[in-house]
Amino acid sequence: MRTVPCVKGMKKLYAIIASVLVIGALSVTVNWGYLGHLCGMAKDAMVEFSTDRNEAGQAFVAEVTNMSVQKILNPVLVNHGGGNGGDDDGFDIGDFPEVPKGKIKNLNITYNGQEFEKVQESFPNLKVNIVQANEKFRGDQFEEKNSFHAKAVNGDELLRELYVKVNVRCTAGYEKNLKGDIKNNSKYVDDLKNSKYKTIWEEMDSKDVRKSVNLITTDTVLQKVVSKDDAIKYIEKGWNTLTGCFSKAEDAAPFVYNIQSAYVHLRLDYNENPYKEVMAKKGEVYVLRCTLKEASITNDDYPTSAKGYPPPCTETGYTGSPEYLIPEYCKKYDPNALVKIQEGAIYCLNYDGEEKLIAVFDPYVDEGKFVDVGEFVKK
Repeated sequence: MRTVPCVKGMKKLYAIIASVLVIGALSVTVNWGYLGHLCGMAKDAMVEFSTDRNEAGQAFVAEVTNMSVQKILNPVLVNHGGGNGGDDDGFDIGDFPEVPKGKIKNLNITYNGQEFEKVQESFPNLKVNIVQANEKFRGDQFEEKNSFHAKAVNGDELLRELYVKVNVRCTAGYEKNLKGDIKNNSKYVDDLKNSKYKTIWEEMDSKDVRKSVNLITTDTVLQKVVSKDDAIKYIEKGWNTLTGCFSKAEDAAPFVYNIQSAYVHLRLDYNENPYKEVMAKKGEVYVLRCTLKEASITNDDYPTSAKGYPPPCTETGYTGSPEYLIPEYCKKYDPNALVKIQEGAIYCLNYDGEEKLIAVFDPYVDEGKFVDVGEFVKK
């Protein structure tokens, strides 16, 4: 039988929700921090005065908590000329596929199925210990509880959900720019640029939240999804720099365990991307993880249209994931300011999240190069 909060608790809850609605309806500039505080108070009120702490009581608290997200967001969007704040608010976010929760499982073998110790013997000139490299860069060491998403806005689940809902609406909907024709649609470009969600995003002190992300150091493990062709080029052409868009491994790896999760949560649905066909076939995805020689990446180094990144770039400093806040960074290729790799490894992830080692970075050869320890290029 479902339990409900006592009358005293309901009165306290309704008073808090009423305060939130009044603020949302009357304010043009919203104190989102205070809204988050009220959300937390509402949740505490439900728990504090619940007549029973069994599963039914907890489910009731969760249900009302989730409802309050829409109750808070709706009047704010209406105040900005928006709809009801839900997925039917007039903004077409597209038909995101449902991505099941998953986790990387590192198999402790190379791409060709060999154990590391045996492979090490086959590369007598390789000064990098393959076992140690795998331990440092394996994807299953990164847990969701340590991600930025889990810690964002002091772990306030309601406020974090508001950020996610607004952030995904700061760019084109899912697969809306596959043909790259958005830039030729001046009305769409203007509508996106002047979107109410961009305004709300600014009012949420979002820049301060983004700047609160811990700075990248030479010890920070970064992660970038690469195409098969680029994985080969890193090996054959000796690529030893990091360019394009990437994230911290601790922020991305807990949510990216196969091609589908990468495509959706990293928003790889850009014009002429090489991943859509791979996803349709449930194929492999390739991930580069590395550290940098110099800590030259700052919290201002994230993709924007001014830097040449079209939709689905959000310009907020986060990927356009419909579920998570994943800070992203970018670096255009500049021969005068190369972002050089210090240590690293390239992995292959299959659709089940099984991870195999393709290559390790050897910093002792010339300027450093990736060594194909899994016979990836041969295959």
